[in-house]
Amino acid sequence: MKGVRNVGFRRVKRGENPGYPRFKGKGRYDSFTFPQAGTTGVKLQEGGKRVLLYGLGSVKVKLHRPLEGKLKTATVKREGEHWYIVFTCEVEPRPLPPNDGVVGIDLGTNPHFLVTSEGERVEAPRYFQKAQAKLAAAQRSLARKKRGSRRREKARRRLARLYRKIANQRRDFHHKLARRLVNRYGTIVHEDLNILGLARSRTAKGVLDAGLAQFLQTLAYKAEEAGRRVVGVDPRHTSQDCPVCGHREKRPLWMRVSTCPQCGTFLHRDVAAALNILARARTEPSGMGTAWAVP
Repeated sequence: MKGVRNVGFRRVKRGENPGYPRFKGKGRYDSFTFPQAGTTGVKLQEGGKRVLLYGLGSVKVKLHRPLEGKLKTATVKREGEHWYIVFTCEVEPRPLPPNDGVVGIDLGTNPHFLVTSEGERVEAPRYFQKAQAKLAAAQRSLARKKRGSRRREKARRRLARLYRKIANQRRDFHHKLARRLVNRYGTIVHEDLNILGLARSRTAKGVLDAGLAQFLQTLAYKAEEAGRRVVGVDPRHTSQDCPVCGHREKRPLWMRVSTCPQCGTFLHRDVAAALNILARARTEPSGMGTAWAVP
């Protein structure tokens, strides 16, 4: 009732019609959190085979891995037909051995997700694009079903499973690639991309399918945990400048390889961009937050 009263008074103060209390459907919330799980509310039982939730009782659980450190919070969440419990623990940092390796990475959407300054190319998985035909069929099936019917709910769950699979595939790809980079290099330099702006451009579909923002976030936290350094630099003209002599030449996007007219250097467009990204971490002003330092 507290929430309803506050909403009503807020509308009255603005001179609006307070209206009626909003109906809280069963699907309105997909998670709830125990903020002090380490002291009250949550307790593992039977060696991690069950978990005791205050107010709900003892529930079977399959732990992904044993808990480490001090338990802080626990969040029970629903994804489609599946329920999960997410534990947040406070652990001591475990940095990897020092590494002087440095690399620049150029992020893209098609055909390469990532190209390094060493010439390594990682193909873009394009999970959403590959599943488009199945998604379209599932969406058409859902649209034909009568609202409120059991068949519509079954079709909705089928569509949700497809989207969930795509999200899991993309997340798994990001985690494995970020871990590989963190294990191999001490400093990783990337473009400080305006992801929100790219998501509004004609390349929006590929950008969202690649999940560039999610990958950079995953890379950053894995690097921090391992004692590595991630640097973002200005992305302007990285694919137009020659990494050897600095000559700038505008090239169409379809031109993937080119020869510099000034020094004769022959390079792939994305490799040249990765080399420029790496070089900018050494030359950009310290005020931009990208001063060069090897851990």
